[in-house]
Amino acid sequence: MRTAPDCRLTHGSSETCDLGPCGVRLGVVEDGSWDGVLSCQSGASRSFEKQPLGDWAAAPMGGGVSYGVRISDVQAPGKKRVELVKWIVVATE
Repeated sequence: MRTAPDCRLTHGSSETCDLGPCGVRLGVVEDGSWDGVLSCQSGASRSFEKQPLGDWAAAPMGGGVSYGVRISDVQAPGKKRVELVKWIVVATE
């Protein structure tokens, strides 16, 4: 498991929080939920719609790699805290 450094984004901006070859961009935040996109340099992407603030959202990206994304409130106006975690599943037999 790898975790991105502490990151805060302004919703609706083109800013990203990056972890390895992938990054998350935050879109609309309203009524306690958020929309956003996780995209990777490989061209793979995953859209999130109406995810509850504070809950983890999973993004399987193939090849045994998955990302977890959690968006939560912070004290700074217009900003949200982004937690981005990368999981690599290694099968052993």
